[in-house]
Amino acid sequence: MSKKYKKLLPKFWFDPNLIELTPNQRLVFAYCITGIEPVNYTNTGIYEIHRSVFQNIPFCLDLNEVNKIFDFFNKEKPEVMQYDPKNHIIFVGSFYKYNPHYGKCLSPIMEDFEKTFTKAPRFWQEFSERYRKDLSKWFEKLAKNDKLPDSEREEQVIFLERLLSVANEIPDTEIQNAKFEKLKKEEKTKNI
Repeated sequence: MSKKYKKLLPKFWFDPNLIELTPNQRLVFAYCITGIEPVNYTNTGIYEIHRSVFQNIPFCLDLNEVNKIFDFFNKEKPEVMQYDPKNHIIFVGSFYKYNPHYGKCLSPIMEDFEKTFTKAPRFWQEFSERYRKDLSKWFEKLAKNDKLPDSEREEQVIFLERLLSVANEIPDTEIQNAKFEKLKKEEKTKNI
């Protein structure tokens, strides 16, 4: 058993994006930012988790309810969290909002990328777009960091360049589908 843990910041309970969630939706989301998988296996909010986790104790949700919860987030709150049921990959888009101490070191982000990119290139594209400004700052940090060996600095620079241009590695159909879904959501929001 891991000795790591995550605090749940108090602002979680009053976040306007989460206030209207049902208790089960909130429970699943809380686990996705503080549970065993995010604590041990991610620094980015992109990690592998199977829906069956939520069928076990302490959740005891049936698979139908779990599917409904992930469908809700995928369709109604993709900026908060998205789930790819085919590959069992989740992207907690608001991961850094509730875990601000993450993202301070580039090496763990590189590890997450290596573990999940082939299964979730679209999530990495979204991660890159969402955190573009923060990722760009890494170039400045790397240039000033004289304690880092040249080979490691070069490896990190190459990684950042790849991450910032990750859309070039994703098949056009995936990008078009993602843009279409985003436009549908924006249109739906305008009509409300």
